[in-house]
Amino acid sequence: MLIGNKTQTAQVDKDCWATPWPEFRGIQILLKRQFLLDACAAPHNAKCDRFFTQAQDCLKTDWGEATTVWINPPYSNPTPFIQRAIEQSKQAGHYVAMLLPADTSTRWFQLCQQNAREIWFITGGRINFLHNRTGKAKTGNSKGSMIVVFDPLQPMNTQCYTGYIELQRLREWGTR
Repeated sequence: MLIGNKTQTAQVDKDCWATPWPEFRGIQILLKRQFLLDACAAPHNAKCDRFFTQAQDCLKTDWGEATTVWINPPYSNPTPFIQRAIEQSKQAGHYVAMLLPADTSTRWFQLCQQNAREIWFITGGRINFLHNRTGKAKTGNSKGSMIVVFDPLQPMNTQCYTGYIELQRLREWGTR
């Protein structure tokens, strides 16, 4: 996840921002799901016991049996991760939730809108993602965030539900 347009972040750390635990737990409560696979992680910031690292490449690795999957993909190019999430949801039965920048002007957002069961816009602030190496929260995220859900049990040709959730509420739920 990229924070800001003009960044002094080292190249090795770009696109490697972690989701804070309170927000992650709050999202699980919101969606009434416990995620069992983190498809875009590193050993030091994985949100699930089972995870794929960058070297394992979730775009190519078999995700296994149908499960609930969490993805906070690289924000510089989320499209292939969105395409893979849609594919894995439809073909392998995975329930997939993605944390993405709230940018409705992109082609990848249209792809989400056409295939997702739910899209939740996080309001009232921006997530302070965690630095890849230090683990410290970074302010200055240049965009809001949204949660996009791909559900294999979604009937074909149903309209995507759009909702709103306050960031503070997610944090409160996640710290209980």
